[in-house]
Amino acid sequence: MTNVTNNPSKVSKPSGLAIKLSDRADAGQTVGFLFEDIEKNAEQLRPLLANVAVYDANGILLLDKTLRKIWNFCRREIKYKFDPKNQEVIYSPRRIWEQKFGDCDDQTKFLLCFLFMLKIPFKIRIVGYNKNRGFAHVFPVSWLENGKEIILDYVPECQYFGHTPPYLFYKDFHK
Repeated sequence: MTNVTNNPSKVSKPSGLAIKLSDRADAGQTVGFLFEDIEKNAEQLRPLLANVAVYDANGILLLDKTLRKIWNFCRREIKYKFDPKNQEVIYSPRRIWEQKFGDCDDQTKFLLCFLFMLKIPFKIRIVGYNKNRGFAHVFPVSWLENGKEIILDYVPECQYFGHTPPYLFYKDFHK
C-alpha cells in the first residue's frame, strides 16, 4: 500500500495492489480516481471477460443480457466488506478479484472494468441518505439502447438486478 496523504487535493497513486485516499478526500476526488483507475487497470480483468459477455449468433453484443450477466457474476463473486474504520482504501481490479471482496467503490470499479472493456456506456452515481451526512454510497449505472437507465448496484441490500435502496439526493459523474 502507499502512504496516506493529508492533502485532500492529492490522491495516492496505486502501488499495484491497493491505495489509501486521504480521510479528507471528497467524493468527487474518489470518483475521479475510479475513472482513472478503470482506464489504466481494466485489462487486469480481461481473462474474466468471457464469463460475462453475451453475443448473438452474428457476434453482436446483447446489451441487456450482458448487463444482467455482469451483475450476477459480480454479485456472486465479489462480496461486500467495509473499509477499515476512518480509511478509504481502493483496491486494484486484480486485488479485488483475488481477495473476493471490496466496499461499494471497489465493487463499482470492478463491475465498470467489464463495461469499459466492452465499450458499454456508463456513469458513476454517488448518493446520500441523510442530508446532514453528505454522500454515503456509490454504484455504477448504464443504460439500454432505448435510453432506459440500468442500476448495477450489487451491495447486499440490492436484492435484484436494477435495484438500489431509495436515496434522498445524488450526483452523476460521466467520463
